[in-house]
Amino acid sequence: MVDIQPTLKKLFEEGGMDYHMLTAQEKNSGNIDRLIYTDDDKMVLRQWEASAMEAVYFSKFTQERGNSYSYLLLEIQTTLHRVNREWFEMSAEIRHNCVSPDLRKRKPKSVLVVTNAMRPTQDFHEFASKYDEVVDMDPRVEVFREKYVEDLSRRLEVNADRLPVAYTRTALLNPMFGLKPVIVGSKLMTEVQYNHAREDIVRAIQTELDSKNEVVVVSLMNDGGSVNSLDGEFVDEENDNRRAAEREMHKFEKYKMQCFIPKVKHGRCLENEDSKGRLIKLGIGAVEKRGENLPSGNNIADYLDQKGRMNLLQFFKDHQSNFPNLFIIVQREASRRVVEVGCERFFGQSGYISNPRRTRLGVRNYERIAMLSDLLRVIYIDPELVAKEYLARCKRGAWKKENTVESLKCFNLERMIAAEEEGKDAPMPLEMEEYYSVEMDQVDNDNEE
Repeated sequence: MVDIQPTLKKLFEEGGMDYHMLTAQEKNSGNIDRLIYTDDDKMVLRQWEASAMEAVYFSKFTQERGNSYSYLLLEIQTTLHRVNREWFEMSAEIRHNCVSPDLRKRKPKSVLVVTNAMRPTQDFHEFASKYDEVVDMDPRVEVFREKYVEDLSRRLEVNADRLPVAYTRTALLNPMFGLKPVIVGSKLMTEVQYNHAREDIVRAIQTELDSKNEVVVVSLMNDGGSVNSLDGEFVDEENDNRRAAEREMHKFEKYKMQCFIPKVKHGRCLENEDSKGRLIKLGIGAVEKRGENLPSGNNIADYLDQKGRMNLLQFFKDHQSNFPNLFIIVQREASRRVVEVGCERFFGQSGYISNPRRTRLGVRNYERIAMLSDLLRVIYIDPELVAKEYLARCKRGAWKKENTVESLKCFNLERMIAAEEEGKDAPMPLEMEEYYSVEMDQVDNDNEE
């Protein structure tokens, strides 16, 4: 993170864009420490920035095209796994007075950020020796990581017994992920999720076969075929298409054996130990060693693109004679794409904020309001931290009368705009005493809840 203090001082100097934010005492004394980042603040921001990189990687992945659709579940689980760790890496702050003038001696310095729970572990010192510096993770960053994992898991339903088919079908049809021991051992799926996902693909194959072939049903009667018995009529459906679907799936699973899968150079990957203590890695990378040729004579390494991702469409197209129904399923799944509506929602919200009634709304305040209105819907706010900061400011008299007057003007204007949007009559402006009573009523309601 670059040093922004000179920029901030320029903004707060007389004639600067944020000069109006200073109190009269700060303008006279020139002391603006209240608005300048301290070293502790900068450390928290650096940790926050580094910790959020996994979310950035995941966001960039969802916007990619090409052969990324079969790696969606892997990217989700990798992001959750890496954010849920008790450590992360970040680059050391660049200070010009600490940089060696000799370019040959310059190298990026890495910092290890750890929780308190990780320090007492047996292998900590050996692991930490690889880094130039070790710092403690800020509690607020820990809360952010915990809430991010919790929220992303809930939104994407990764803990459900039945994962969405948009994740599972292409994941199981990707030969690079191997068979059940690899998928379950790496925690890409649980055993229950894997069984449901495999059954879903078999049923999808059976549906394709049912649309082409006749379903054979055999009725079996209990008690000599008497329908008047207490057992009633017992009907068992024997479906030839079901057996054909199982055969096609089983034949494809032979192509996913480890001897056929090429070894790749893993970068950012999902790695976990299975029940037998074996370290299993699933990821994307360049091919280091080709696997054996498939029974068809082709090699899986030939279907990996420059990023190391599997081209499922081309693979199943070349093996269409062996897996005709799986080829149809892959064509359908390859058309799935992540919908980019977040930016469009933000544009619409920004247009609503720039209401013609806000004639004194400057560009800088407009940007702040627009960004906050979008972030506050998804950002995590710690109620205890907010209450603590509020009480601290009250004690040191940080709330000025002019701030309250300005907030009252904004509150009255917002009420008028809201009434206009709803087609109601404009309400009467509140006086200061009424404004205080509204705030106290809101505080009482929050305390009761």
